[in-house]
Amino acid sequence: MISYASNQPEFLISKLQNQNVIEQEVDKWDYKKARLVKTKVQIRITSENNLIYSTLEGVVLRDLQREIYQDNFGYLEVLKNIEQIAHLQWHGEYGQNYRKLGKWEATWDGETLQNVGGYYQEGLKEGLWKEPIKNYWSKAQVFESGEYFHNKRQGRWNFTQQNKNINQTIGGGSYNEQAKKNGKWTELHEGVYDDLQVTWDGEYKNGQKVGSWNIMNDNLKMLMIINNIYSGGGSFGDGDGFKQGSWVELWNGFTCFSWVTENGEYQNGKKVGRWDMWYKDYDNKQSFKMQKKPQVLC
Repeated sequence: MISYASNQPEFLISKLQNQNVIEQEVDKWDYKKARLVKTKVQIRITSENNLIYSTLEGVVLRDLQREIYQDNFGYLEVLKNIEQIAHLQWHGEYGQNYRKLGKWEATWDGETLQNVGGYYQEGLKEGLWKEPIKNYWSKAQVFESGEYFHNKRQGRWNFTQQNKNINQTIGGGSYNEQAKKNGKWTELHEGVYDDLQVTWDGEYKNGQKVGSWNIMNDNLKMLMIINNIYSGGGSFGDGDGFKQGSWVELWNGFTCFSWVTENGEYQNGKKVGRWDMWYKDYDNKQSFKMQKKPQVLC
């Protein structure tokens, strides 16, 4: 039985070996600000081929042997959250050529995550799987579940969260035969956690966001409605995925205590012209334009 930390592959092992040390931006919970903040860690491969995660000051966060830190095809699988580096592990068997085989399961801080995992055949995910979301941590215990065919997601996938031993579906959508998102989707905001469950509701076409997207919050019901948050067709920037037109974005200090947004215009994915910041007083159901950049309001 072999254990290793895992997430989405980021780059080839050979690239890291050539660079010796890289810096990776990860999420960390700031208790004073009551929100996730970005911090940097160093990743390096030692002369013994161990993978080391460490702080910029050199404090070792994780030490992994080579055969358990890469995927089946030479890619390094990088973790994106300080808690994941410390606590998330996958357990399973390898077949020939170190290809993952059979059932794989996940643990968090040594405890088995119930019904999380799935099956590999010749190193490829097949059939039904349940996986932690990319930004999974102790305050965001959310999972993705659906079906793989030859390592590609197919059909309906759901975001689920366990609440008092009941699995609650809080989002999801469908993948087409090319493993691209298609049709109606409800996606989670990148900084989601227990007290800030913000979702984006809208439509995909062959992996591209199109038309109107709404930003929703479980507690606020409807936080805001955004028309043409992404454009499509002739007004989409030739389908390149660039943001166009009027936008309302969550300020990077947005929390359940600090409902601040930024309003302005995009052209070809770049901010242009005047951008204003607004604070929403939910109790009075009013929004106020802010005269200066806010501090975290908590």
